[in-house]
Amino acid sequence: MHETIEVYRDAYASDLARRLEVDKRRLPKAYTFMALLNPMFGLEPSITGSGLMTKPQNDHARESLLRAMQDEFDSKSPYIVPDSESENSLDGSIKESYENDNYRVAEKELRDFELYKIQKYLPKFKYEHKISGINARGKVVTLGYGPVKEFGGNLPEGRNYKEYLDEKGRFNNLKFFDDYKEKFPTLNLIVQREASRRVTEVGCERFFGLSGYISNPRRNTLGVRNYERIAMLAHMLNHIYIDPKWVAEEYMRRCKAKAWKTQSTDESLKCFNLERILEAEALGLPKPREVSIEEYVAGSAEM
Repeated sequence: MHETIEVYRDAYASDLARRLEVDKRRLPKAYTFMALLNPMFGLEPSITGSGLMTKPQNDHARESLLRAMQDEFDSKSPYIVPDSESENSLDGSIKESYENDNYRVAEKELRDFELYKIQKYLPKFKYEHKISGINARGKVVTLGYGPVKEFGGNLPEGRNYKEYLDEKGRFNNLKFFDDYKEKFPTLNLIVQREASRRVTEVGCERFFGLSGYISNPRRNTLGVRNYERIAMLAHMLNHIYIDPKWVAEEYMRRCKAKAWKTQSTDESLKCFNLERILEAEALGLPKPREVSIEEYVAGSAEM
């Protein structure tokens, strides 16, 4: 891979991880719930050992799943706090000394499901797509999917996970929880809700069409860098209207209110410096030094 592409890839991956918040303790439920409810990922040691989630992320995700299950139970059978269990403290606040029974019911259902994730029931794969890591014991842990090499043992009810795997080794959560909806009724509801999420490709397909229009044979002298910028700008202008008068008023308002964020300025300057480095590498020029915000404002940067 070309060095320029590697630099851009690493910068893009780092920025994407920050925007998706995959490095934070609290991952979005859309990421974590289906990972916890897929038996093929195993228990917590496999999830954290492979690097799919960190230990704090896994613990928070499991607690969030329990709370979501509790909400389902509460909607059907609200837990009423007895007067004897709520006492006024000395400062006038209410001290809650009770535990929600619905939480304990949710925890039992989740624990029962986790018994189905133990190693003896899981198949072995010939991985085509995988992630690997080293757990606390120094053992390599791998998660992924691919054709099944060997099926695991039968589940307590006599079923086998081979009934829910396709030829590529992908697990059908909906079918599994539908078959076990009597045993895991709340998890079945959550799986149906999470599985209904769909990622659309309309935006990127529209951008590809616009990019093809810009890449006209008559523009045979258009460089790759300018082509990329024109395509991105044309795509964004379909969604953004810039009023020069409003920009001037907003600029003055933020200056008076001292509302400029240092983080935004730092990120913009970082992108500017990265563009200069990439352009120099593409042209075979020496790597330019990074420009400070003072030099940029003063216009003393060597362009």
